[in-house]
Parts: sequence; C-alpha cells; structure tokens
Amino acid sequence: MLRDMTVLENMMLAGAELTPALRDQALERGLDLFPELKERLQQMAGELSGGQQQMVGISQSLMARPKFL
Repeated sequence: MLRDMTVLENMMLAGAELTPALRDQALERGLDLFPELKERLQQMAGELSGGQQQMVGISQSLMARPKFL
C-alpha cells in the first residue's frame, strides 16, 4: 500500500493488469467485503487506521483475483 495515494488509487494500481471490466468487478468485490472503505475511497491511505490499512492491503490482494489467499 502506498501511503501517499488515495485508497482508490491504491486499488486501481493493484488492478492495473486487469481489463477495465474485471478491474471494476474486483474493486466491487473488495468494497463489498469492506464496506467501510467505500466511504474512504478519496482519503489518503496513510491517514487510515492500522485496521483500515489492512483492509486496503487485503482488497489490493483480491484485485489480482487469486484462487487462494
């Protein structure tokens, strides 16, 4: 997670290899798991609490659409 980027920028960077449709789908999946992040998409990631930063990190990992995490 890059602290000087917004939550949304971090998520989009993690999904940069995906097609736009798959990226949007993966983003929604992460936000469904962590609805608290929906309210913080424009907030700088470095301003989040430790737990919220963990949510961003897990959501970033899910952007890669792993079979196992």
